[in-house]
Amino acid sequence: MPCSVFAFVEGAFDLVMARATSAFMPSSHYPELIAEMTRVARLGGWIELHDFGVVRSGSRALTELTELFKNLMAARGHYPGVGHYLAELIAKAGLRAIRVKTVTVRSGFPPSRGGRMMLADYLALLERLSPIMERAGLASQVRWQHLLEVA
Repeated sequence: MPCSVFAFVEGAFDLVMARATSAFMPSSHYPELIAEMTRVARLGGWIELHDFGVVRSGSRALTELTELFKNLMAARGHYPGVGHYLAELIAKAGLRAIRVKTVTVRSGFPPSRGGRMMLADYLALLERLSPIMERAGLASQVRWQHLLEVA
């Protein structure tokens, strides 16, 4: 089901922002989201989309966890990592003056404070997925827990 239409008149805002939508919105709905953001932004207004890329790591366990997570999300029509494609999606919507800012957060050596916090959040998310991964047939709880411990 497509995302609902915003309950605002055309041109209602100077700034329209969406953050971390890949966590809950199927990738096929991005064109509709961007069109609706454009509709409620005033002419010459500002539209911002913030999202994440896929975790990359030298840890084989964390890489395997991430690949399994991507497979689970893909089966549900989601793409965690849409951040790398936002500029392309925005351009397809016909918007101009697109600016992209990519931020890399280090969780490896030497880790940044933000990187340590993001890694802890990510691992907590992955831990909660253990029963779902097993039901989806992607990883047994034993395998999933082992990967989490190694990661």
